[in-house]
Amino acid sequence: MRKTMLVVVPIVIAILTLLVIEGVASIANWKHADRSLVYGVYAAMRGSQDRTSPHPPGLPTASRDEIEALIPDMVAAGVGMGNVPYSDLVTDRAAINAVGVDGCLAPKPGVDKVTTYIRSGDYDRYDPPSLFHDRQASLTAALQVFIDAYGVRKASFTSNAFGERTTLPKVVAARKVLVAGDSVAVGSMIDDAETIASHLQRRTQTVQFVNLGVNGASAEDIVCRLSKSGERYKGQIAGLIYVYCENDFDSGRPYGTPEAVIAWLKAFAEENRIPSVTVVYAPYIYNIVPSITRFAGSRGALHGVYEEEAARLRSQVEAAGFGYVDIGEIAQAEARRQGTDFAALSLFVDHVHLSDLGVALLAKALPRF
Repeated sequence: MRKTMLVVVPIVIAILTLLVIEGVASIANWKHADRSLVYGVYAAMRGSQDRTSPHPPGLPTASRDEIEALIPDMVAAGVGMGNVPYSDLVTDRAAINAVGVDGCLAPKPGVDKVTTYIRSGDYDRYDPPSLFHDRQASLTAALQVFIDAYGVRKASFTSNAFGERTTLPKVVAARKVLVAGDSVAVGSMIDDAETIASHLQRRTQTVQFVNLGVNGASAEDIVCRLSKSGERYKGQIAGLIYVYCENDFDSGRPYGTPEAVIAWLKAFAEENRIPSVTVVYAPYIYNIVPSITRFAGSRGALHGVYEEEAARLRSQVEAAGFGYVDIGEIAQAEARRQGTDFAALSLFVDHVHLSDLGVALLAKALPRF
């Protein structure tokens, strides 16, 4: 017993002493909750980065300086980046889209790009830098190391001879369902196999889903795209899914109001005898879970609300006899199911574009053809 006490008592005293020291250190460094003395010793022993480093232990993040230093390499390789203020990277070679011979903005025919987000804390929190390049691009060693270190979830973006994004599995059928809209419809930053059209295609082999989405498209671009596709697929259109993004609310543009868009869609559906039309409303996360996305100094704090416009859209859609699905409502339902607003974010890869999970949940709410 005495021998046991001789071992146990010093250990207990050492632990209590350490706890007192840690407590005093915590009070002294009250604004820095991670300043544990024990962890500091452990970090020093394992040779981790200094605590003042801009890249703390954990997942590495790219600094603005690192990205800017590689701009010449990116330009030379035809690499493009989005959500960054570097005009040098906006080139025809890097671009996914172009204005076609029909006068409509669309993905270039035969696109074969690799896309990824770049993990960085120096830009927008909810709209991180995107990076994309031709699959066969010749990247410098430094650029390849950069992408491997900071790239998040690489995806394939390919298109066919008509500039329509690839739908998987590939099906050729007489009856077509058109999926139209901007980057939310095309499936920006997710894989060919994860788009709305691809999720719906996996349900059936008797109908062909055609992805007409276009990154960065305005409502006028979408109308142009649909008009030309209506001519191409005359008499074959069994359904239409139109993704109406929140950024299309712009009363200063020809199709900048719900009334203008839905009136055009109704005329288009009647002219082409389309039996099923569904409008999918795509709000930004700032209007889905404002409790965790709108805070002082953030982009979300300045983002418009659009409640009145959204209500008008729904009213116009219902009056036209179309189906209506609100992505925001799907995300909020997921938040309620899991008991936290943060669950809604799992449906997105950034502040508006859907993740594979988000598309899967949306697909469940869309009609079957």
